[in-house]
Amino acid sequence: MRQDQADAAGTAVPLPLVQEIDLGPFALHIETWPKYRIGSSLWPSGVLLAKALASGTLSAARCPKTGAQLLPALHDASVLELGAGPGAPGLAAARLGARVALTDYAELVPLMERNIALNQLTGTARAVALDWSAAASSEFAGDDAAPLDLILAADVVYFEEQDPLVDALKLFFEETVQSAGRAASGWPLQAHAAGRCGEVQRSRDCRCGAKDGGQDEEAAGEGAEAPGAHGRHPRDRVASLEIRR
Repeated sequence: MRQDQADAAGTAVPLPLVQEIDLGPFALHIETWPKYRIGSSLWPSGVLLAKALASGTLSAARCPKTGAQLLPALHDASVLELGAGPGAPGLAAARLGARVALTDYAELVPLMERNIALNQLTGTARAVALDWSAAASSEFAGDDAAPLDLILAADVVYFEEQDPLVDALKLFFEETVQSAGRAASGWPLQAHAAGRCGEVQRSRDCRCGAKDGGQDEEAAGEGAEAPGAHGRHPRDRVASLEIRR
């Protein structure tokens, strides 16, 4: 059952639950709709990713081969969160000074807007309806799309086949590179809750300076080669961090 209370007109509406999430340096107030749908709940990866952003752990992460910073500074960065649901990671980024677009299905826009208001982040965060299968027609693609510095996603992979997600990531990367006229400085960040050790680990080798198909790829950042320059499958161009509990 997706909905569990009715308004005065008898229309079924989500039953909200508001909780305070302690991220260390600051806390977020997060409203969820636990019995509405899977995307309206707060899942462990979202909390872990928000904590990692708030603590600065991810900003300090560097490529072990080159020493290059893997993620851009969040202050004034343009951040897109995919499948945001309640939006904890994106809201954490907004608290740190980023300009954030929380995105999910249209039916979850009111939930994202509610959490933006609860945390007084109306000036730095906004809620946008986005279906990955229609990414090409979204405001984040096309000639007028602003470059993105960072893409966040937490607990968005439920099935083995994820072509809409991968295609959306590929599109947004290519749009950013073309519109900015430079190599993308940010990496998409996929958070997975696993284990019990409370550390942040990369789940695959970063591409900085790595050999791939007989070709070298330079460190991400100024002068780096754009993702996709060697024509690899988009799955090979998604840098991923695994956040372990």
